[in-house]
Amino acid sequence: MTETENNESQKSNTKICTKCEKELPATFEYFYRKESIKEGLRSQCKECVKEYQQSKKGKEYKKKTNKKYRESEKGKETIKKWNENNHDYFPQWHENHPEWREKYKQNHPHRIRDYFRKMKKDDLRKYKQYLEYKKIHEWVKRNKPKQEYCTICNEIKELELSNISGEYKRDITDFWYLCNHCHRLFDKINQTHKKQ
Repeated sequence: MTETENNESQKSNTKICTKCEKELPATFEYFYRKESIKEGLRSQCKECVKEYQQSKKGKEYKKKTNKKYRESEKGKETIKKWNENNHDYFPQWHENHPEWREKYKQNHPHRIRDYFRKMKKDDLRKYKQYLEYKKIHEWVKRNKPKQEYCTICNEIKELELSNISGEYKRDITDFWYLCNHCHRLFDKINQTHKKQ
């Protein structure tokens, strides 16, 4: 495809894909947006881009760029903000999809085995504590009826289970239901008192 052919196609409101060389309407239906280019469209059509993304080379490139972004300052800040605002997302997702964990264990037993082999003693201890913490939370949820309002602010909001003493005893009186704001505030104050 020559530059003259490309210019002629742009004048007729069409665009020629640089990979498959098909002449397609110069719209967002056929081409992805790219603001750094004057016309605002990528040089390759959507079909060719999807084909590349699904290829082995495309997947490796995406994995490499994602890792590079996560390790950058901007990426770290974005991940930190997301985790602060969605700290209960993954526990909630796993709770709603219990079949996923079993399916993963069946399909990738070697990954789980290798993960625990490489795990340091301290990390393993923390992981066991997390499993115990999760079991207690599930037990309390089964035995402590969920209320409609936050125990601290008395407002009707989406509630989360919070431990009062920080010892995670198997005692329903050691837990209460709080909204996200009160939960985070209570944990912050509680940690400050423990340090003192």
